Amino acid sequence: MIPLARKLRDMNNNIYIAGGDEQLSLFRSELKGLSYVKFPGFRPGYSRILPQYLVLLLQIPVLLYHIVYEHIRLNKIIKDYNIDIVISDNRFGLWNKNIKTVYITHMPLIPFPQPFSFLEFTGVFFHRLIIKRFNLCFIPDLPGEINVSGRLSHGVKLLENTRFIGILSRFAHSDYPIVKSLTAPLTTIILSGPEPQRSLLKNILKGMLRMSNTAILEGRPGAKAEVTVSGNFTTYNH
Repeated sequence: MIPLARKLRDMNNNIYIAGGDEQLSLFRSELKGLSYVKFPGFRPGYSRILPQYLVLLLQIPVLLYHIVYEHIRLNKIIKDYNIDIVISDNRFGLWNKNIKTVYITHMPLIPFPQPFSFLEFTGVFFHRLIIKRFNLCFIPDLPGEINVSGRLSHGVKLLENTRFIGILSRFAHSDYPIVKSLTAPLTTIILSGPEPQRSLLKNILKGMLRMSNTAILEGRPGAKAEVTVSGNFTTYNH
């Protein structure tokens, strides 16, 4: 979304970034001078004990509520800010019949756990119903055999409103400072994803790499950069 916002800004569009606190914190640090709207979305909860597919299955009613709620809330945002195009990062309810809406996803095929992979066609079916609500669906990947999303976007028949738009990365921007203070050899852990799984994975990796000089990049954007050092581990919040 950040490369897209940069491109649209360079084309002299007025851009409003809408999201939760973490998303807005990241955008404020990456793109100065834009307008921001607090618009948190559905945040699925995860479990340390139960299988994740079961936890997510139990949360489907909450997801459906959020889809309806954010669809209604979007109508007000469009009127308040005179919006003519909405670009949605995997948020199912952000379509509108009166303006152009774009849905971005890298997974038209939503993978199921191995024992239930034979049911993946149901996820594809319902995802297609969502994608049809939008004018366009963008997949940030390449269309051919050389790609990064694999069967998630190349293993299914795509709708006519779908376009591959190439691989996007905010690191393609040239203004990032080069960090020279870290000593080599260095192992780097890049963490993302929901809690508690992220912290569980971090603790497992720290146990495996306790004898290695290691940098951990947490993927937790905040108001300021935070660095902690513990033994041979240097942890950056983002």
